[in-house]
Amino acid sequence: MSGAITGVILAGGRSRRMGRDKVSLEIGGEPVLYRLVRSLQPICSGGVMVVCRAGQELPVLPDGTRTEVDLLPGHAALGGLYTGLALAGTQDVFLAACDMPLLSAELVAWLRDLPGERDVLIPTRDELLEPLHAIYGQRCLGPIKGALLAGELRMDSWLDSVRVERIAEHRWRQQHPSGHSFLNVNRPEDLELAILASEQPG
Repeated sequence: MSGAITGVILAGGRSRRMGRDKVSLEIGGEPVLYRLVRSLQPICSGGVMVVCRAGQELPVLPDGTRTEVDLLPGHAALGGLYTGLALAGTQDVFLAACDMPLLSAELVAWLRDLPGERDVLIPTRDELLEPLHAIYGQRCLGPIKGALLAGELRMDSWLDSVRVERIAEHRWRQQHPSGHSFLNVNRPEDLELAILASEQPG
């Protein structure tokens, strides 16, 4: 998975627990979405794509950012992943959510450059998969479509149909000890924690 890769950021969620659209969140006066795109652009040779809802208002984004309307609205993150893969134009995509303000470009680049043949490269944390901090290849499109047609929206429901490499926590923590890259903000108090974490090293 060391070839061309597109960064795909999912921004179309309804943000019910946050109480406002997460694309409006800021850290240090900078929109979190802008921060994410800026972090991923240097390491994603295929560019960065933001997948959003039709009519959704986004903050100003860095030059060169692609914005694409979700092809399958109402199908949660799995529909967003399908959209990203279908429109990317590269063999692989790195998938992230728009509420991950401390995403580590260094960790993503390390994952991208790991040798081996697989269709999904997915870290684990606390022995659970991190599907919104993972790399997916084009061979995933068929199984994802099958899951969606069956009414299955879980991000892991189709993984048995493709080649998956799970990256154990002890491996990625050697590159990124703090684990801040996986921090997401679902509630206002999570944003406060992210702001505090952004002031810490690593």
